[in-house]
Amino acid sequence: MGMLSSMAFGYKLDKDGQLLYGYAIPLVSRTRTSRQVAEFNSFISHINEVELVNSLDESVSVTAEARRYSGAPIILPSLTVPPRGVRRFRLSLLPEEYGLVIMNGTVNGQPTTGLIARTYVSRGDEYVISYPGR
Repeated sequence: MGMLSSMAFGYKLDKDGQLLYGYAIPLVSRTRTSRQVAEFNSFISHINEVELVNSLDESVSVTAEARRYSGAPIILPSLTVPPRGVRRFRLSLLPEEYGLVIMNGTVNGQPTTGLIARTYVSRGDEYVISYPGR
């Protein structure tokens, strides 16, 4: 029996509907732990966004923080991802930083494995790099 690998495709169009760029995102299943870690990078004017996907039929509460490569924390908002929903937010970073985003999901105060996280690192209308949570 062979293996199946799923991909989602994203793309950006300009105001006239012309393709600016496209990218492929490997689909990942939820992890075996409530904690997920993904990367960020603000070098060369990168914009960083975090996407949280809830694979459960219940809301997931998420606490997140980012750590610069120096170990200094970046405080991020706590938020709730609705059942089978998606939340996406932009990281407010200083130029020329990189590090990790650490996300923990809970349902009714108990750790859950129903959260799927990733970061998107993009540069203007040139490209998007996706880092899945692990």
